Amino acid sequence: MAQTKLVPEHGPDAIRAKREHIEAKLEADLDHDDADKKPRKQRKVTQRAPPKGWSTEEMKALLDIELQCALDNIPRFLEASELADRNASKINNKLRQRHAAAVKALQAASADVKPKAE
Repeated sequence: MAQTKLVPEHGPDAIRAKREHIEAKLEADLDHDDADKKPRKQRKVTQRAPPKGWSTEEMKALLDIELQCALDNIPRFLEASELADRNASKINNKLRQRHAAAVKALQAASADVKPKAE
């Protein structure tokens, strides 16, 4: 009977056998490559734009739109079980109070900050 050489699962013989197997696979793949394939396009290296701060006017507009979206969705607020004992009028008032407080805080913060000279 022919004696087969068993390669252990661990150790230097296993590592060498695995390396030879991988190299043979890579060579086989290289032989089958088509010369007609187009080379891959080089990826363009881009940079992110520098961070741009939000102006007071932009923040005010964002708060206004946020309030309008919330007011348009009052029926969804009423569906929440946590707000079951509140009605649309109370939710509307609370949203407007929060909006006014946010705008007031925004104006106070912008008064504290000196404008940058550009």
